[in-house]
This record gives sequence, C-alpha cells and structure tokens, in this order.
Amino acid sequence: MTNNTTKPTYGCSPGDILKDYMQAARMKQSDLASKMGVSAKTVSMLVRDSRPITVEYAVMLERIFGRPSKFWLNLEAVWKESIVREKEGKKFEKYKNWCALFKFNELVEFGLIRPAYNTADIVRSLMVYFKIGTPDAIHSELRDCQAHYRKSGTKAGTKQACLAWLTAGRAIVEQMSICDVAYSKESFELALNEIRKNMVDKPIDGHVLKQICSNAGVALVFVPPFKGLGIYGATHWISETPILQLSCNYDDDRFWFYFFHEACHILNDKKGSTSISFGSDTEEVEQRANKFAEDFLLPSVAMAYIRSNAPSRDLIFKIAKEQSVLPSIVVGRMKKEGIIEWTMFNDMHQKTNVRYDRVYSESD
Repeated sequence: MTNNTTKPTYGCSPGDILKDYMQAARMKQSDLASKMGVSAKTVSMLVRDSRPITVEYAVMLERIFGRPSKFWLNLEAVWKESIVREKEGKKFEKYKNWCALFKFNELVEFGLIRPAYNTADIVRSLMVYFKIGTPDAIHSELRDCQAHYRKSGTKAGTKQACLAWLTAGRAIVEQMSICDVAYSKESFELALNEIRKNMVDKPIDGHVLKQICSNAGVALVFVPPFKGLGIYGATHWISETPILQLSCNYDDDRFWFYFFHEACHILNDKKGSTSISFGSDTEEVEQRANKFAEDFLLPSVAMAYIRSNAPSRDLIFKIAKEQSVLPSIVVGRMKKEGIIEWTMFNDMHQKTNVRYDRVYSESD
C-alpha cells in the first residue's frame, strides 16, 4: 500500500478533517483507536495522512462520527487526486515549447479551446482537446499528419499545427452535434449536383451548404487557417460520419474548387481515411480529386472552347453563363491552365465571407 507522504500546497487533507471531528467529539487518538479496534499508531498515521482511509476504515468512521462512508472515501479520493495533479503540474512545466507547437493561442482566439494561463493548465487543456492521457501520447496521433506532410512535400506549418487544425473539425462536429443522418454516397452525389446547380444564384451561404451536406450525412465545417499553416481543406471521419473541413482563406473560385476537391475524397477514398490538401500535392489521389473538381465546375468541352478563342471579358461571361458558374471560376481555371496571366481579371474574384465555426462562443 502506497503512503501519501507529500502534501499538496492547498486544501484540507483527510487527516485534517478527521482531527476536526475528533476535537469536536473531545476524542483523543487513543480513544479513537479503541473505538476502531486498531492500534494508536494506525490512528496517528491516519491523522498525519501517511495511511489512506480505506473502505474498512471509512465504514468504521461512519459509525463513530455519523458521516457516511462515502464522505470519508471522497475526502481520500480528492486528496489523492490533488497530490497527483500537483506533481503532474510540476512535470508539465517542461512542456512550454510543446504547447506552442499546437497553436494554443490561436485555438483560444478562434473559440476552439478554453483559455488557460499557466503552462500546466495549457498542457491539460490540450490533452483534453486531443483526448489523450499524457502529452507523450500525442505521438501516435501525429503519425497520420506526418505521413501527409511527407507525401505532399509541403514546408508550410508543422505536423503539430496540422493535427490541431484537424482536431478542431472533430471538436466542432462533436460539440454542435452536426449531422445526425447516416452518410449515403448516393445522397451526397445528389447534394453536390444541387449545390452545383444553385451556386450562381446567390453568394456562398455556409449555413445552407452545411444543411444540404448534413442531409446527405456529411459534416461540413469551416475552421480558420492557423498562421503559417498552408492547409486549404481536408476530409476525415468520426466513426461513420465524414467531415469535409475547409479553411476558406481564399477567393470564391478556390472555395468551390476545394469544396468539390474534398467532396471527391469522401466519395471515392477508403472509408475512414484522412486526406489533407496543401495546395501543391502531387499524389495520384490528389490529382484525381483535382480533376474531379475541375471537370465538375468546367467540363472539358468548355475548356476546349476557351482555348480556341482569344481571352476576353466577353468570353469569360459567355462561358460562365453557359455553364452556370461564377465568372471567377472561369478566370481561375484559365489562370491555372496558363491561358491568361495571374494578374489578369483579378476584379472578378470575390473574397469568401463564410462564418467560421466555434466550439465556444465569445461570451464563454
């Protein structure tokens, strides 16, 4: 049996409480020992917190002082917990740099995690956020992000910041109970066609998009981009629910491109897999998603017509009208294909005005 030899710097110990009850009953340690049928040394150890209050002792104290055994056992449990947390807090002080890697301040700023004001509490908050028991357990969580970083060849951000960003999507879905409908590939394909059909009628409405996706069993979330983290979007899963996560740090044409790019991953990748878009991916699966998004927005016949004509505003508006897409989508594709310079027709691009999701409101 392990003795509690170290007292926390706060709170009352079970021994302190026991002494209070003994004093109120005008009872000496020898008296209590006699009533409990134990040695005076045992009572002395209980009072000094060098011996824990066991279930057997708690039942005896219930009979002697009239407080239920749960009262004494709870005192012991809380005391042990306080000892563990104090020791833990001292150990966590060495993780200050570790906390910075996971963008804690930005997580707080964006309402994704509650604020904390010392290193130990920040570490604890991050462990709750990532659902891990110790800081070192994060290594297994990082493996997937590490693999994507290696394959993409990106130098933007870190795998720790990437994991923090992905976890935000899961936290939002869990906290807000987004998407209670079972995922259906057929329903999602219909939803994408509905979204594609109506994209020109009005500006991007995040709430409407979420509802359409949710009806097909897909959780759509918008998470702010972390500084220096070049992620445009991602798909991952919580159990049976796919998450389509976008950073929205781009113009309207790229918003739609990455939306349909990530949608392709949900439709065609292995269930439960994770895909992260860094914008410069060369993997075959990413190239497939790129082509899906490009063709879904502007089919090859439209691109052939564009290439056979001199670029002009009239051409852009003509194609946009015929294909029921925003002019900025035509412009963006022409730039990507090298048909026009990147500096041309920039006035046609519109910044997305999507409201980012939060786990905690600003008043929390």
